Amino acid sequence: MKKLIYISGIVLVNLFVIGTICKLLHFPGANIFILTGLVLFTVALLPMALINNYRSNGKEKGSLYIAAYLTSALILVSAMFKIFHWPGAGYLMMIATPLPFALFLPVFLYHNRKHEPKQSLNFIGVMLLLVYVAVFSSLLALNVSKNVINGISITANDFSSVTKIYEQNSSEKYKALKSSENPDVAGLQQKSEIICRQIEEVKAELVRAIDGEDSPAIDAAGNVDISKVINKTESNTSTAIMNGKYETYGEATVLKKSVAEYCAYLLALAENDNLKQLITSLLNTSEGPSEVNPGETDTWEMRYFPRSAYLITILGNLCSLESNVRIAESCILEQY
Repeated sequence: MKKLIYISGIVLVNLFVIGTICKLLHFPGANIFILTGLVLFTVALLPMALINNYRSNGKEKGSLYIAAYLTSALILVSAMFKIFHWPGAGYLMMIATPLPFALFLPVFLYHNRKHEPKQSLNFIGVMLLLVYVAVFSSLLALNVSKNVINGISITANDFSSVTKIYEQNSSEKYKALKSSENPDVAGLQQKSEIICRQIEEVKAELVRAIDGEDSPAIDAAGNVDISKVINKTESNTSTAIMNGKYETYGEATVLKKSVAEYCAYLLALAENDNLKQLITSLLNTSEGPSEVNPGETDTWEMRYFPRSAYLITILGNLCSLESNVRIAESCILEQY
């Protein structure tokens, strides 16, 4: 039994470390490694190790084993919530962080004040220490400064403000051109509204999936207020929706097709080369140089919606895209 416990402990700790490294490098499968390692360590290895030691030493140290399990379980559960950006992670971290020193250490010292701890108990202590250090070291590495998040939020709100300004200007222009009954103007207005509505629906889908159906960030019209989004640093659900919702592709691919069609429509309306060049630069959906891997190219989906990107980053890029649509629409309207 002891040999199984030792081997299992080493395997699970290494599994978690591998997952952490993959997470930091944005490799696929990182979440599976981390979740598997943490869950098995919490629900299988620790109970098995503590029960085995409890049977060997008798009932006089029962409180020590209870303290050890409660401490380690809360640490690991809070780590899972923090790593996967689940709601309530902050409160769990506040409770779990001092437990090794406030609960486990006093009980451990009390029970071993006269006798040297046995080898198996030493092993459990070492394993707990390793997991504790590994978990919170990874959390420090994965932690994002609030200043960075706030900076992205401000930029996203700026894009939203620009979008509203151009939308209002275009609306006034459409009213002025209504009497002309130009079919191109009516078509431009309709297609612009459709693609902007599509972008807003993707933003709302992301927020509902992560913050909940009743998120305060979504108004009655279905528009998203970036400043009211709660879980800004969530990345797993946003990646799944944007890059893998339909097994082989996600909302990013659907959006790319719509943007490409809209761009082609505007280019057909554009009357000069300078305007065409501007529209192409605003709504370009072709592959481009990779900012992460020099010398390589990334698809439009990966440039706008990279895997493991935070929700606030995805929302910011969607706001930028919507802003580009409104700017391109306004440029075409200036022809009439």
